[in-house]
Formats: sequence, structure tokens, C-alpha cells
Amino acid sequence: MPEKAALSVLEVLPAPTELTAVCVVRCIEGTAVLGMQFLGMPPQEENGDAHAPLTLEKIEWYGRDVEQLDTVHSGKVTLRGESAKTLTPGTTLTLAHP
Repeated sequence: MPEKAALSVLEVLPAPTELTAVCVVRCIEGTAVLGMQFLGMPPQEENGDAHAPLTLEKIEWYGRDVEQLDTVHSGKVTLRGESAKTLTPGTTLTLAHP
């Protein structure tokens, strides 16, 4: 599994539950792989504490389900966790356990 991964949230889409977030993201570092856990840091809280971890459950790339998203590529992802409802455009998601 990759040691580094970071995603930038471009757009937050409607989600089926409060514990789920569906977002359009751009991979800005490394490779994001299904099952990875990410910590979100909203842009207005850059020096604050990150929120609870989110698990990457689904990646859609050009309408197809894929297992990973590489640097510079964008895709639609589904994340699950207690902090799902806190995601906003501009949030940076970094790997929780490198």
C-alpha cells in the first residue's frame, strides 16, 4: 500500500447518509487506494486539529469504478466516517496512517 496520499476536495455532492460523503477530488500527492483512511483539514482550520478519520470506500474515474486514484487525476469518491458532514470544497484529506 502506498505510504503517501493526499486529496483535495473540489466539490461536495449529496450523500445518502450523515456518515457518508460523496466528493469530487483531485489526488495531489501519492496514490489513494480503496480502504485507506484520511484525515480532513478544512482550509479555515489549517492550524487546528484534523477531524475523525474517513475511510475511502469507492473511487469512480470517468464513470468506472477503480481501486486507486493517482497523482494529478480527479475522480468521484465515497468516504465514510463520523466527520463526513464536515467536508467542504478546499478541504485537504491526508493519509491518516502513513
